[in-house]
Amino acid sequence: MGSMKSKLPISEEKLTFRDVRIGGLSKQELLQNLKDNKIGLNEYGLQIINHKDFIVIPNKEKIKTVEISVADLGFLNGATTQEVYHRAQQFGLKVCPSELALHMRLQYIDLSQPIDPTAGNWQNIAMKELSEDLEFPRGFYLRRREDGFWIRGYRSSPEHLWNPNDRFVFICC
Repeated sequence: MGSMKSKLPISEEKLTFRDVRIGGLSKQELLQNLKDNKIGLNEYGLQIINHKDFIVIPNKEKIKTVEISVADLGFLNGATTQEVYHRAQQFGLKVCPSELALHMRLQYIDLSQPIDPTAGNWQNIAMKELSEDLEFPRGFYLRRREDGFWIRGYRSSPEHLWNPNDRFVFICC
């Protein structure tokens, strides 16, 4: 972790690092695992998974991720997705493979995650957008609601301003 400390503008204690195992499952197997584990998936999330460019890798792989807020990236008044991703890249972080959201939700069921509709209490998965069509969902976020744990897809415009307390998950190290 020493290399991350020198690149990021905050102390490692404020960050959440996770090892996430991805790969080795088909889209159908991932969807069945979500269903078997009673993890909700909204229509936008399903649209992302069903897109031709949503790729699952055939071999298992472990990825180290970091969860960081928009403010911790230096945007105290919020930022667009492009600004967040660009700043994260300057600190050596990378966007996640599209399948990471599903594996992360399956592997990290955090019962201490607040049941709260307030922004900042879920993890936005930094990922490459699969379509330039503004009507197509932009990405995933992981959330806990009163009715359980969810993977939700979302739509937003390129001008959407993320709040300083919104949190993103990137690949690190």
